[in-house]
Amino acid sequence: MPFSEESKNSAIEAYNNAFYNKDSNLVGYYCVNTAKRGKPGRGNFWTTCEQIEALEDAAKRSSPMKTVYQGMITELVNGLNQIVSGTPHWHSWNMFNDDIMWGVIALVRGYELTGKTNQEFLHQAQVQFNEVWRRGFDDSLGGGLWWKYNDPVKTKNACVNFPAIIAAMYLARNTVNTGFRSQAEQLWKWSRENLYNETTGRVSDHKKSDGKLDTKSYTYNQGTFIGAAYMLYLHTRNKGYLADCRLAASFAMKHLTTKSKGVDILDNNEGNGNDGPGFKGIFARWCSKYAKKADDETMKEWLCANAEMAWKNRNRETKLMGTKWQDPTPHNRELTSWECSSGLSITQNAP
Repeated sequence: MPFSEESKNSAIEAYNNAFYNKDSNLVGYYCVNTAKRGKPGRGNFWTTCEQIEALEDAAKRSSPMKTVYQGMITELVNGLNQIVSGTPHWHSWNMFNDDIMWGVIALVRGYELTGKTNQEFLHQAQVQFNEVWRRGFDDSLGGGLWWKYNDPVKTKNACVNFPAIIAAMYLARNTVNTGFRSQAEQLWKWSRENLYNETTGRVSDHKKSDGKLDTKSYTYNQGTFIGAAYMLYLHTRNKGYLADCRLAASFAMKHLTTKSKGVDILDNNEGNGNDGPGFKGIFARWCSKYAKKADDETMKEWLCANAEMAWKNRNRETKLMGTKWQDPTPHNRELTSWECSSGLSITQNAP
């Protein structure tokens, strides 16, 4: 059974009520947590980008608040530049190439969802993508992007290469003769050959400069692999990409879950630390897009079951969902906007 539109609407409204703040005209942000309600800073950069994407997910569907959300997208992107980063030139201070790719995706999606009127979003996205390509891509290990700029411990990671493919494909469909599609295909060839196990569907975390592969798997890497294949499928209609999506999604369902009341709940013990609590929201976004496009009933049912579990265990007063969807959301401690974003993503994206 599909996750209800009523619940989707309640979930995004609860999140916005708890965390959204408008700083000034056309500038907004999601505060860091429910207690101190502080402004996000540079340390919150990439998580802010993903929270913007969750709002973009809500604006993408037929929400009764779609027009309001379109305005909030503009305010949040402005806040990303003015409050979080302090400059639209993210590459000038952020050494993490993956951070910038998350930002590029949020920018181009924001450009599309606001009626392609914010040309500055598209321009900034192109500039930032090109800066990462300039400093991050080389032929070492056969190709691919380095995770960090000027990092003595050099690795080429799934978390930058697959989002870069997604970003490039978004840019390609909004620009002419810019080469982004060719760059996406180039990255896909290297990333699939080096970071993906085509027998099991596992997406490995990174390859070191000495060629050693770290096979640790995370939900967000499984998700962006699916996203990259999905975006390439939309352009080529080559069903081989959908087969890759299916295998990567199946790996996550089998290996990155915790069984709770008969449901395989996305978990992978990612609930701790600064980054992990929101990882599976990224998986939820891209796996849902794949499942709907391919009409994969197994995946649709599984994603909806996860959404139902997260929503069932929401805080009954605030309606916020924590990152452990199989457990009741705590009511006696502060909640961060980042940990609550994964529940927001699964509820907005579940088929």
